Amino acid sequence: MLATFRQFLSIKERVPERNIPYYLKWVSDCYRFFNLSETNPLGNHQRAQFLTHLAKNHEDWQVERADRALRLYEYFLSKTKTEKNGAVDPRTSVVRRHHVYHASLQKAFKIAVGKAGITKQASIHTLRHSFATHLLEKGYDIRTIQELFGHQKLQTTMIYTHVASKNILGVRSPLDR
Repeated sequence: MLATFRQFLSIKERVPERNIPYYLKWVSDCYRFFNLSETNPLGNHQRAQFLTHLAKNHEDWQVERADRALRLYEYFLSKTKTEKNGAVDPRTSVVRRHHVYHASLQKAFKIAVGKAGITKQASIHTLRHSFATHLLEKGYDIRTIQELFGHQKLQTTMIYTHVASKNILGVRSPLDR
């Protein structure tokens, strides 16, 4: 978690590189002081208690920076807690939202359908049906589409076959030859 916090400090908060090791040390020391997991947020009283302990052996500017480090870590934890699946960018190790909220996407799609002048009912799910139909018409195997869509039962995938207008099985009649 601290490695991701390091990325967060340097990219999002623009903490000078020379200060980052101190921030990480203070956060680590604080969690070690209370024997807590680094994924649990601190309470205000815990932060104050640690800063009081730190003030006994350190200068004021160090205590102020330690306070800032702990507050940033709490903010960082609050942001990462909102990600149910822990969406970490594999290239930068920065935690961020990679998804779009479904209602926002649905709203944008409805606006686009309206601007296109389409009078039929359409939703995001319509795109899924359309994609499956095009795959069937291009001759893709129904089992491949089943796997691609994550259906456990073939009958669920077969729902898409009723709208395919071309010969989906690729079977030619002897009379067509």
